[in-house]
Amino acid sequence: MSEEIIRGLSILAERSGKSIRTMINELLSEALNVVSNTDVKPDEAMKEYVMLSELKKFGFTVMPVKILNKLLNNNESIDLEAWREVGSTYGNIFKVKGRGPEELRSLLRVMLMDASDIALSSKGEMMEVVAVCPGRSRNACEALKAMLSGFMEAQGYEPAGSKVVEGAVIASFRRGGETEEKGSSSQ
Repeated sequence: MSEEIIRGLSILAERSGKSIRTMINELLSEALNVVSNTDVKPDEAMKEYVMLSELKKFGFTVMPVKILNKLLNNNESIDLEAWREVGSTYGNIFKVKGRGPEELRSLLRVMLMDASDIALSSKGEMMEVVAVCPGRSRNACEALKAMLSGFMEAQGYEPAGSKVVEGAVIASFRRGGETEEKGSSSQ
């Protein structure tokens, strides 16, 4: 075990009034519990917990998908600009904290607890984000696309195409390139 880890454990043990041995046992027990009972690695769980705590500070809340769909489907028009602004706010916060779009997957795992799949791929100046949320209505997916666009714009990307259907968003972004909307998001 490295000296840095031993120092950190010593500080934690002292703060909590526990022995280092007890502290190690508790930490390893919790890590084992996470690994055994979830498909999340301890480092991913920690990242997601930190992100959830940060989002909570900025007014983020967890909402059942059924209620989100009902709210968005019962309005004649969705304020997509408001959704884009929320994404831009989170994107700017990420930027200030030294995080980039490569950490977007962790953020989306926290924000889209209902997602069955979240994928990010990048090639050169292009980045594609795929979010599959089978329970989400088309309007909820349109709102998600707007939020993703705001986030990526704050990271220096511009929309380069998208496809939105009920339950899924596929959005492409280009770093600092010209906007080129491929496909339709309003059918």
